[in-house]
Amino acid sequence: TDLLRELTEGDVRYDAVAQPDATGNVTIGQENRHESLHQLSIVRRAFRIGPDEAGVVAVVGPTRMPYAHGIPLVELTAKALSDSLTRLLA
Repeated sequence: TDLLRELTEGDVRYDAVAQPDATGNVTIGQENRHESLHQLSIVRRAFRIGPDEAGVVAVVGPTRMPYAHGIPLVELTAKALSDSLTRLLA
């Protein structure tokens, strides 16, 4: 659909996972930079290989998503990736 098509565009995809300025790892509705993401919430966390950022894990969902489940899930996934990749590649 339109949103999925927009998420495949570089600018929107980058805005979806880029670390927000000072708002932390969660953006809700209009806190998202790109207008097409204003109806959504994004929970994100970077994962690392050693001290270097390697990527971002993110969950995109409705503004009323269950944050109590989404935030720990993203944090745990990013930590597991960081630990595994650091052991494997560092």
